Amino acid sequence: MNFTNITNDTDILFSTFNYDTPITALLIVSFALVFLLCIIGNSIVCIVIIRTPKLRTVTNYFILNLAVSDLLVAIFCTPFTLVYHVLTEYPFGEVMCKLTPLVQGISVAASVFTLLAIAYDRYKAIVFPTETRMSLRTMKKLLVAVWFFAVAIMIPHVFNMHLIRHHSGLYHYDFCVEIWPDLMFHKIYTILLMSLVYIGPLVFVSYLYGRIVYRIWYRPNPSNDHAAATGPNHRVRQEEFVGAVPKRRVRVIKMLILVVVLFTLSWLPLYTLWILHDFVDLPESVRLFIDINIFPAAHWLAYSNSCVNPLVYGFYNSNIRQKILSIFSRDNTNDRVMNLKKGPIEAHPLSERNRNRRMSNRRVTIVHETAL
Repeated sequence: MNFTNITNDTDILFSTFNYDTPITALLIVSFALVFLLCIIGNSIVCIVIIRTPKLRTVTNYFILNLAVSDLLVAIFCTPFTLVYHVLTEYPFGEVMCKLTPLVQGISVAASVFTLLAIAYDRYKAIVFPTETRMSLRTMKKLLVAVWFFAVAIMIPHVFNMHLIRHHSGLYHYDFCVEIWPDLMFHKIYTILLMSLVYIGPLVFVSYLYGRIVYRIWYRPNPSNDHAAATGPNHRVRQEEFVGAVPKRRVRVIKMLILVVVLFTLSWLPLYTLWILHDFVDLPESVRLFIDINIFPAAHWLAYSNSCVNPLVYGFYNSNIRQKILSIFSRDNTNDRVMNLKKGPIEAHPLSERNRNRRMSNRRVTIVHETAL
């Protein structure tokens, strides 16, 4: 909602809320539900990965970073956006007027860029399985780059967000509005933002997942793959593909398609509204209708994507899913209590053959998890 629309509508100025009580209650419940689901889901993923040493892999660290960025979306985007839509004036002061949009933009951009990193990591693991996997050092550098570019892209918000005080008789109202030195700069920034945080990532992720889908669906037999037959991971790749059933391939393909579809549908309405608002000469009544009635739903849909990410990237990973289930499993708790009562079990040295078999199974499991 921009400042011009608000000041031109004198009826809104003398009301604390922009909506009637039923609509206000609906917005509060809807945004609160997204907030709670996002906090709970992403917190569980963070706790499980941090507290489980075997889950501290490159892929899972990316999932952890995604969960952290989605938590920031929940904390800094959902409640402040709700207040912005529900209340007539901005109640948080000038500092928060500049800081809140910045943190909101950084958290959203970091979440999107992390999706890119996950897509690239899976692309390398599945399409080029014989090449060296990404190291933890490279992963850390990539995560630093994710947050650096997120901050760099969103820093203009600090200089263009202003707290405007409007006087109406004995009352005054504060509004947090976006004011640019030149309208052309605003349009250029809108195009840049949409290209770097929506269209570009969507095209890149779609391409990478398309290559992954093609590789899985038309995966060659290891015996006919010269690289697999001569590479150091020949045995792992051979064991990975032996007995593979189409059901597993279909499951992975559905997950990848779901990622792209959810990301596209969640953010498309909001970016469409921004383009209409900045580039289309709409009548003032139409702009006011969009600001009051459509923008809240578009924001809610975009933020709901942060609730889905833990399900798609966390619970689809069998190791993370099993660990989460074990935490809430009553039987697992009872088993641990029974083992404590029985006392320590005498350790027997493994034979060389069994030890090699366990190490081989562990390598196969790692390959499976990074591929998914």
